[in-house]
Amino acid sequence: MMQYMDGYGQQGLIRVIIIGNSQVIPRVDILSNSWGISTFPALDSVPGLDIQSLLLSALNVPGSLDAKYPGILTVSSSGNAGPGYGTIGSPDAAPFGLTVGAATDNVFVGYGPFKGQPRFGNSTVYYGDISGFSSKGPSLIGDPKPDIMAVGEYSFTPTSVTKYSKNSTGSFSLFGGTSLAAPLVAGSAAIVMQALHDKGISYDPFMVKNILMSTATDLGNDPFAQGSGLVNVTSAVNYVLGNDNTFAVYNNATYSNVRKVLEPAISSMNSSAFGLTMFQIENTSFSETPWFAGRLYPGDRSTATFTIENPTDNSIEVTIEPQKLDLMKSSQYNGTTEPRLQDSLIKKQGVYRPDYVPLAQITNHTNLLSFFQKQDPIPSDASLMVLDLTFPFSEFMNSSAKTYADDIKIASLYIYDWNSKHNGTQPTSQELSLVNRGGSWGTVQEVRISDPNSRFGHIPLVGVYPVPTRYSYWSGDTKKNSTSIDYAITASYYKKTQWNDVWLDSNNMEIKPHGQATMSATLVVPSDKKAGIYQGFISFRDESHTVNVPSIICCVKKITTKRSTYCHPGIKWKFSFWKWICGRGI
Repeated sequence: MMQYMDGYGQQGLIRVIIIGNSQVIPRVDILSNSWGISTFPALDSVPGLDIQSLLLSALNVPGSLDAKYPGILTVSSSGNAGPGYGTIGSPDAAPFGLTVGAATDNVFVGYGPFKGQPRFGNSTVYYGDISGFSSKGPSLIGDPKPDIMAVGEYSFTPTSVTKYSKNSTGSFSLFGGTSLAAPLVAGSAAIVMQALHDKGISYDPFMVKNILMSTATDLGNDPFAQGSGLVNVTSAVNYVLGNDNTFAVYNNATYSNVRKVLEPAISSMNSSAFGLTMFQIENTSFSETPWFAGRLYPGDRSTATFTIENPTDNSIEVTIEPQKLDLMKSSQYNGTTEPRLQDSLIKKQGVYRPDYVPLAQITNHTNLLSFFQKQDPIPSDASLMVLDLTFPFSEFMNSSAKTYADDIKIASLYIYDWNSKHNGTQPTSQELSLVNRGGSWGTVQEVRISDPNSRFGHIPLVGVYPVPTRYSYWSGDTKKNSTSIDYAITASYYKKTQWNDVWLDSNNMEIKPHGQATMSATLVVPSDKKAGIYQGFISFRDESHTVNVPSIICCVKKITTKRSTYCHPGIKWKFSFWKWICGRGI
């Protein structure tokens, strides 16, 4: 049985706990949860350590609510508060739940409100990138979040029985947000559970979570953006059935390391206030695919034992490598928007196109000759491209308005594959294939492109779309014309490199048919490491399958004085309006 939670919030969560803790048969197997609170000061505690997150974590742990309690797999949307890091709210930051971020599928181009809008281009071919609105980790716990991704931008879903308008005739409509991604993963989990049941294999929530994460498709991003990758239910079922040399990986350290962080919050919680006679997170060990190495001081080390499980009829040779994403190159372009430009093929009142900037123009010129040299802007070995559109706060918000945030200017960011069919200098929307886009009510917009060299068959083209009218945070469109915005576009390129802080006792292993093999990984914190949260992967791969294990270390600083503050030098600051998010998609 699967239950979906919407806007009932904490009361709905309590009801599910009572259902899961009762003797009613059949019990709930999966809980799909698409509500969340991103404005965490309202909770009086931080996401992951608040009451809602603790309850959601406990739901996943067998024996937490009753000695015979078998556990419920909770699948939660990460939230729509991206693109910034640390934007996963409560209870989606619950460490033992399965948290889902959103990836793109451009089926929406040319449909509904997107039809006839030049900025969306003319093609639905591209998919599988991180959505700009998808919330990212980490939480204050520091564990890897989100865990996995699914399509959230956008898909067709059955419409409501009640018509929204007089002329509504379709059986399906567009829906999106991480509120779409989470139910898709919940459905994938249900299929995996059925496959396990059909084979007579007993399971718990941790096992199903590990299978989904071990069979996800890599999106080339970092763990706090993608988790282990895009859910792949076919690969997950193949693992259960022992097909296609698919294997799973899990470790023995994450559960206990996370529980250690949760213990003070658990011990101070009054579970009787929720009608629970028993509430604990078992002091035992459950295997998990992601590795949380814990909170360590410079000079400390943490070790985990990883198990590689081969359910197939064939021996597999697995190569193991610790990896992290390193910045290869970063270039910047400065410009000024020109509002209300029209596409040459779509000249309708109120319909406008973006300002276009070829990606090749976003470069740092080192000398006069470089202005005339033509070169591919994307490095040949780049695994990830990140575009950031930034503008000053003074351009974003009119500080002289009588009411705060009552007069703001917004611009969004797009990246296209431009097939210039007439060798023209000015693109038309018919020549553009949208690859990805990003937009938020803030001073930074972000677009991520996985494996960028494979995404462009023609000319990579950036679009900056200035919203033609000014907006109020309180009342929406003011109907007043917007004016130009000074902006900067930064193009950053990353590639996977060896993570030298992680030591392995073996880099190659053979796993016999229907067998297991173990290896150890040790993360050593350099003595000069700055305080902060560091992320990478341990990659397990054979010829046909790869498992990307998100791996996280929290390097903490000893506070020696009462008045001591610290800010990690790698933090990028931005302004954004956060909203209370309640499972309705976007």
